Amino acid sequence: MADPFIVNQPITTQDVVFARADETARKLAWRLNGEVWASPLDIDDYMEGKAAVSTHALAKDDRCIYWILAHKHDGTHIIASCESIKKNIFIAGSENFIETTGFAIASVYTNPKYRRLGMAAFMLRKLQEFVDAESSCSALYSDIGRSYYAALGWDVFPSDQAIIHLHQDHFEIPGTATARYIGMDDLPELCAKDVNTLRARFAKTFAHDKAKTHVAFVPDHAQISWQLERETFVTQRIFSGERGLGGDGDKKPREIVNRGAISHCGRSWVYWVHYWREKTLKIMRFVQLDIHPQTGETVTDDQKIWDVIELLQAAAAEGAAWGLKKVLVWSPDELLTKGIKRFHDFHENEVDVVFDERTETSIPSLRWKGGASSADTVWEENYYYAWS
Repeated sequence: MADPFIVNQPITTQDVVFARADETARKLAWRLNGEVWASPLDIDDYMEGKAAVSTHALAKDDRCIYWILAHKHDGTHIIASCESIKKNIFIAGSENFIETTGFAIASVYTNPKYRRLGMAAFMLRKLQEFVDAESSCSALYSDIGRSYYAALGWDVFPSDQAIIHLHQDHFEIPGTATARYIGMDDLPELCAKDVNTLRARFAKTFAHDKAKTHVAFVPDHAQISWQLERETFVTQRIFSGERGLGGDGDKKPREIVNRGAISHCGRSWVYWVHYWREKTLKIMRFVQLDIHPQTGETVTDDQKIWDVIELLQAAAAEGAAWGLKKVLVWSPDELLTKGIKRFHDFHENEVDVVFDERTETSIPSLRWKGGASSADTVWEENYYYAWS
């Protein structure tokens, strides 16, 4: 049947409306974009997963809003869609530090019938009006290169990364000073420590930077567990037919237990997610304390580097145990880079390491309220946890 809304002329912005999606429209949009994004799930599992995550703490109290561009004569005829998620952020600079909110923009999708007609751009400009009224900034991660979203006001930021390629399906952790795996129950306390440490750094260090404005999405428990809940759902569906040996000797459904690792002395830790589509263990965040939590002594750079090695050994072992081929680290700073290189030196027969820059996918992009320039902005802690 011919599309009733296309006769002789392409659709224009005069033919569409921008609106919050009701339950019916959300499901229609998910089914539409799921044709591309559902893998490795089937479309029904994908839609069930989207619904499940929409009840998470990060989405409650209207923090996550689903938006559609629909034909003005039929709200079920989806032209384009996206979502906005309100998150806590820190901003510091010019002797000022504030805790406020920003938005993550995600799942931008245009119905293939209506691409290259300016529909997504129209939708995003409408969304900017809402975002500017409700927050200080917004961020997104472009999967279509650098130029499209930059033209709409989201400035591109560095996208450096380190990729650790695992050669074997088993990784032996050497030595006696080894990291301890952490589970879901460990996260609230660790996230609270992380947030307090980052808050202090913004207030004491970055607030006195008169030349730059520093911004970071807060790595609180709601943010970290948001990604892990999605991971849990996908894992349950993928491995629903596989069973592992439970602690009591009974066969139980295979599930993820290790959500990260903490160094043996407790001064550094990581969170990670198993990303099945790319067979990659993605490091969500490295946390390294400057003051030892037990002794109160300053942690040296060399100690931090050894912690990186310890944590990467745990990550490599976790990835190999699940048949993953890579460990991915975003935005490695100087110390983290040294730790990754030294980790490779110890395990050069087991791993390869590549440092590069993302140029097409997951390009971090940020827009200040009203489209203010971000030329003097430093996006701190731009790890994978901030991705949505």
